[in-house]
Amino acid sequence: MITFDHVSFRYDPDQPLVLTDISLQIERGDFVALIGHNGSGKSTLAKLINALLIPTEGDIHVLGYSTKEEADVWAIRQHAGMIFQNPDNQIVASIVEEDVAFGPENLGLETSLIRERVDRALDGVNMREFVTRPPHMLSGGQKQRIAIAGVLAMKPDIIIFDEATSMLDPSGRQEVMDILKELNAQGITIVLITHFMEEALQADYVYVMDQGRIALSGSPLEIFDRQEELTAMNLEVPEILVLTEYLKQHGVPLEPVFEQADLVRQLCQLK
Repeated sequence: MITFDHVSFRYDPDQPLVLTDISLQIERGDFVALIGHNGSGKSTLAKLINALLIPTEGDIHVLGYSTKEEADVWAIRQHAGMIFQNPDNQIVASIVEEDVAFGPENLGLETSLIRERVDRALDGVNMREFVTRPPHMLSGGQKQRIAIAGVLAMKPDIIIFDEATSMLDPSGRQEVMDILKELNAQGITIVLITHFMEEALQADYVYVMDQGRIALSGSPLEIFDRQEELTAMNLEVPEILVLTEYLKQHGVPLEPVFEQADLVRQLCQLK
């Protein structure tokens, strides 16, 4: 669904490259996480997917559409929705249902179909009861759910989460992650840009970015097994993996786990 072919990018001709020779492929239904320290190029890469930025070198195709072709940009943005870091920057209306309806209205859909999409999107993020509320009266997690509903109402094939949980408290982050996983289970391709390693653990595949390049790629287990390399890139290994590894080194027979509940379950089963 998404292909980067030797993509490089700089914001200004007089500035150095922000991304250098990026090649990657994301298939339909994948849940992919991009991690890296601040300034590694994660958010820039996210904006390139949605044609908010155009590559300086190389090519990007989304569902076969080229981000370099102006005629393709509208189609790309219909199929690839984006959730930003600050939900306040994405909310445009003073009432929840009007905000969610904004995207479908811009598609020129009939009123009855817009109503159907708004209701379904709000149901999908468990926010139907807030349909007539002003967004500014909602919590950060609830606002982010409204932003997700606005994208869902466009019926995208891909949703890009650009550090969408970074401004939320732990409860709000969990709300968004639960919805994200549910959407992926429904077949929507998810690209998650995050600096929370625990979130990356829940992906199918992880790309690690460092100084504008892809430094590592693989399954979460493969990536987080390379603790020394991650530490050298100023990235932390999730505590659950550190604890599991410590216990294994001290003779406790454990299978790899990503969730605290799974670790507790294994420990309780030991005799």
